[in-house]
Amino acid sequence: MLKDFSTPQRKELPFAVDRCADAVEALIGKGLEAAQNAFH
Repeated sequence: MLKDFSTPQRKELPFAVDRCADAVEALIGKGLEAAQNAFH
């Protein structure tokens, strides 16, 4: 069962979402290998 995010996790959530969006943009714009190298 999943539970709600803790307060510290909620504070970091916007940064995590932004990083995920950047990774998707890199995947689309630069390809899989470049995105993996940049975000893994």
